[in-house]
Amino acid sequence: MRLSLPERLATPTPTSTPAQLAFRQAIRTVEELRAQLAALRAAQTAARLAYWQQVGPLAAATVGARRALYEPLEAALLGGYLSRAEQEQVTELLRYNATSLQERFGEDEAA
Repeated sequence: MRLSLPERLATPTPTSTPAQLAFRQAIRTVEELRAQLAALRAAQTAARLAYWQQVGPLAAATVGARRALYEPLEAALLGGYLSRAEQEQVTELLRYNATSLQERFGEDEAA
């Protein structure tokens, strides 16, 4: 009967080489790291939820205000009556807004 790797690690078997010992230790370490990663992800999720409960309304207002800028700025860019320097400034502002929203609130404008 074939046993899965975790089952084989749980059953006491005589180890005969240092390589086998090192391999088993590496497997245990990987499993511990996976458990730590799962715990950290759960903590991160809880922290994100607490954050949004505190700043959710303000964040929604900020996102709405910044999004309201997009349409007139886009119209100005496409209208053709801005100078090249002004177009670069508007483009940089749009990029900054999108990056700022994503970094601050985890919102990706492309999605």
